Amino acid sequence: MPSSKSFNAGDIEEPDDIAELSRFDSSSDLDLFDLGSTEAQMMEAGTSPVKDALIHRADDHFFEPQDIEYLAELEHRMDEMNEGDHPNVKTRQVEPRFNAASMSQNLYQKFRSESFSKKGSLEMHYTYGLGRNGKSIPSRFDWRQRATSRTRKQFGKDIVQRVMPALAKSSKDNRWRDAIEVYSEKFLNLQRKEFESETQIASNRLSSTPKWQLVQQGFCIADVAGTWVKQTMGGFQTASFAFPGKGNRRFVWNRLTTGSAVGLSPNDADLFVHKEDALSSDASEMSGPGQGPAFVGSIVKQEPGRLTVMFPRQVPGLDDPRNLWRLDLWVSDIVLRRTEEAFATLNSDPVMIDSQSTRMAAEQKRREIEHYDEQPINRSYTRETILSGTALRDILLKDFSQPGRAVPFRKDPSHPQRQGIFSKDMLIMSWCRRQLRPGGVPLEVEGDPNVRLNTSQRKAIAMMLSERLSLIQGVSRKGKTRTIIEALHLLKSHWQVSVPILVTGYTNTAVDNLAEGLTNRGLKVLRYGAKIRIRESLWPITLDGYIERHPSQRNLNSLKLKTFAASPGSDERTALQKKLFGLERHMMQETAAGIDVVCATCISSVSRLLQIYDFPVVFLDEASMATEATSIIPLTKGCAHLAMIGDHKQLPPVVISPEAKNGGLSRSLFERLIQPKSANSLLPTIMLDTQYRMHPAISAFPIEKFYNNSLSDGTVENDGTLRFGLEKTLDTEFQTLDKTGAPHRMTFIDHDEPEIPYMGSIQNQGEANIVSSIVLDILINNPDLDGSDIGVIAPYAGQIGALERILHDPERLEHLSHLLDGDRMTAPLAVEISTVDGFEGREKKIIIFSTTRSNPRHAIGFMDDWRRLNVALTRAQRSLIVVGNYPTLSNARGFHGNRTKGHLYWVDLMRALKRKDAILWSERRRTTPP
Repeated sequence: MPSSKSFNAGDIEEPDDIAELSRFDSSSDLDLFDLGSTEAQMMEAGTSPVKDALIHRADDHFFEPQDIEYLAELEHRMDEMNEGDHPNVKTRQVEPRFNAASMSQNLYQKFRSESFSKKGSLEMHYTYGLGRNGKSIPSRFDWRQRATSRTRKQFGKDIVQRVMPALAKSSKDNRWRDAIEVYSEKFLNLQRKEFESETQIASNRLSSTPKWQLVQQGFCIADVAGTWVKQTMGGFQTASFAFPGKGNRRFVWNRLTTGSAVGLSPNDADLFVHKEDALSSDASEMSGPGQGPAFVGSIVKQEPGRLTVMFPRQVPGLDDPRNLWRLDLWVSDIVLRRTEEAFATLNSDPVMIDSQSTRMAAEQKRREIEHYDEQPINRSYTRETILSGTALRDILLKDFSQPGRAVPFRKDPSHPQRQGIFSKDMLIMSWCRRQLRPGGVPLEVEGDPNVRLNTSQRKAIAMMLSERLSLIQGVSRKGKTRTIIEALHLLKSHWQVSVPILVTGYTNTAVDNLAEGLTNRGLKVLRYGAKIRIRESLWPITLDGYIERHPSQRNLNSLKLKTFAASPGSDERTALQKKLFGLERHMMQETAAGIDVVCATCISSVSRLLQIYDFPVVFLDEASMATEATSIIPLTKGCAHLAMIGDHKQLPPVVISPEAKNGGLSRSLFERLIQPKSANSLLPTIMLDTQYRMHPAISAFPIEKFYNNSLSDGTVENDGTLRFGLEKTLDTEFQTLDKTGAPHRMTFIDHDEPEIPYMGSIQNQGEANIVSSIVLDILINNPDLDGSDIGVIAPYAGQIGALERILHDPERLEHLSHLLDGDRMTAPLAVEISTVDGFEGREKKIIIFSTTRSNPRHAIGFMDDWRRLNVALTRAQRSLIVVGNYPTLSNARGFHGNRTKGHLYWVDLMRALKRKDAILWSERRRTTPP
């Protein structure tokens, strides 16, 4: 979510991510994604099918972020081709907005590729080549009937037209009706409460903080001039903002990034409510005290001195050179919308959809497809309904069913509700049973795959493959990530499973790590999402990367040139456009068909461009970090087999609304299912019992206190030597030495700097200065370390702001540049600064933990949650430096009503560090330590 939260969620996907920038350099696969039943006539009439399709947007809501710039590029290119031909584009009437009772259906259909059939019903369709000679497509839940995804497909003869199903309505015959109503009402209300709180926080920030202070804190960019960009984003208005005048001045540090929602107001608009003016009605016409921003948009491009923002409507006077503007960080509703869309599918049975959806396409539709087809001769066409909903409702809704009301599932061996989707494959099931045999190590036979993992990892893989829903508790990233990768490698490479698989997670970092590992294991991976959020090295496996390397790319470029050179409105150009559409469709089809695994975040997994896939098998990483409502989203594309990997002993989902938190939104689906009191308490569960991240001296305290000594260190060989480069020590004066003279791997730096309240948060400027000195000392004295090897974490957003201002201070950076060599001059800028919550799931060689709290009351606030301490202490690989006030932490008091008793763990930690002489005392306590 945006930074309107009381902390920065860091890597977590921003709600309005704008992905797939400039998908194609020209017109795209229109009938694959965008065109409906009258496109052939539109093309013949010379109108822009892209523009006309875009007219179908509803009200002022945005398109799905991953699709906006793709559609914009299409429209831009079509405008270039047809400039001057057809200035007036006829608009078609859209269906009226649904009433409140059916709002979810409206949200579900909104901003998909929309068209009206003769009967006026809304229909989406996608085409891709999978069928064989027009025969019915085999069940998508029986992978053995499907052609392997690892075989290159030929697209010369067959086309399958993908259509969205109508949303299933609640009926008396639906045995899950009552449970669905209770479940949906609970979580949708909680998600709405969360959105309301986020909006209220953002509004309060604007109304209670002067503009200059918001600029200093990075929530606002002020004094900028706006200009309209000629290219529109899918029918929306796009503007560019920069400081006026020449020189291309850079923006100062700020929190506004690509995908962020921003509010636009006149620069002189006083959004700050002065106490003496709180009741004044002299607000400006566009905005005023307490009113919030006049317009809300999404950042689609970020440059050092320029922001490009998309708006749903025209902003009066934006490009008037006399006007200056301010951009404030705001809130997006995409998480709420995606949640509503997901819950709207719970009445749907994907197995039923699959069994009834495939049929021959109508003759009229065939003719329309052929109009865009590159080579329509001798092709067969079938229609296939896109899977909707999940086949796991019996598990997900069991806690919400009335006792005795839930009906046992029918014992139909063809219905994949009882067993996992691979249960009919004896090779897979035999291997799984031998891994899971009780009381011993896995049994191997000739022909088994070579799996070089520890016993708990092998058992976890067997459980993930054999059970329709499994819960895997994984502590360290390396252990659980490798387990997921090996499971998928076995499915795709060894057993040649063809069913499409979705690998998803809460954060982009986790998804990137999995995508990279799967690629290195030889799988063909599609990393889908916002470009700005995807690791740069993964560009080749994004959709754009695949299309750019497609063998037909040269032909595509040549065809674009010919099309552009043809006379506007001529038969020649129309024919070339037709070929262009067909070629791009063909390229997209081949790319999609050859993919083994799709990697996307939970929010991105249901984006429109992924509707070419069904996902009956889902691997959900970081399952304990996502709210239950968010976890449901990737399951609504036909999921019948789910492996959830998480650690409920680390931080729960981020929730800022007290009502939503008390209502249960802060408890993940993973935690609910794994709890012994759950109706699903007998679900198959296993814990990965080896950590591969931390030096044993760092892991010792968390393993003892948080995991009851149930974990072992995989970072040490049998002969005692360290692995993964953990033998390297840190050269810095900010650490203590043990009795052998070796540096402690965990050191506490004591100080007496006081904390102060700061914008509803906590800040400790003196401690921030100490942390800055530690970072600079490490960079100067350890040439083998880069800034990217160091992470600075703190529990409070106020402290993060102080740390960023100090570490990014131009004068300090200038001074440091003279002390660092060549390429390392910019190393301080590469140091990652984040909240503890935002760093969950991450790791660095060196971690500096700024605890922030320092007060005579010994209050530690929300640090009185042992899970937050667990996360903070388990991020470092080689060295961990904790900075704080010893009296506060060693005498920490919990807050009333907190049942986690985290303050007791702080007391234990301080005692443990003191026993090891691993504390650098402050000057006051240096002579007589407490």
